[in-house]
Amino acid sequence: MVSRLPKLSPQEQRVLAMIGKGYSTPLIAERLGVSRGMAAQHVHHVIELVKQRGRFEAGEEARLTPRQQQVAVYLRRGASDPEIATELGLGVRTVETHVAAVLRKLNLRSRNALRREP
Repeated sequence: MVSRLPKLSPQEQRVLAMIGKGYSTPLIAERLGVSRGMAAQHVHHVIELVKQRGRFEAGEEARLTPRQQQVAVYLRRGASDPEIATELGLGVRTVETHVAAVLRKLNLRSRNALRREP
C-alpha cells in the first residue's frame, strides 16, 4: 500500500519553523496575525502532518500483517466492523481485534484518524 503525503504549505512550513524554534502558541498567533485558538489549530495540524510523515518514512505500514492491511483499507473507506467482517468472511470480534492492532501499530487513537490518513 503506497501513499503520498501532501507537502507542507508555506503557512504550515512557517508554523513548523516556529515550533522548531520553541515559540509558544500565543507568539505563533501574534506572528501569523490570527487568534490563539486558530494558532493552536495550526500547531495541532502541523504536528499531525509531521507525525504522519514520520510514520510513512519509517515504513510503519509495512509492519501490518496482510490481514491488517486489508482491514485498514476498509477502515479508510469508513466501513463498520460488521461490514468488514462480512466482506472478509471473519467474525466481528476478530475484526475488532484487527482494528485495535492497526490503530496501535499506526499510533492512532481512533478509526476516524485513520480515515484522515493520506
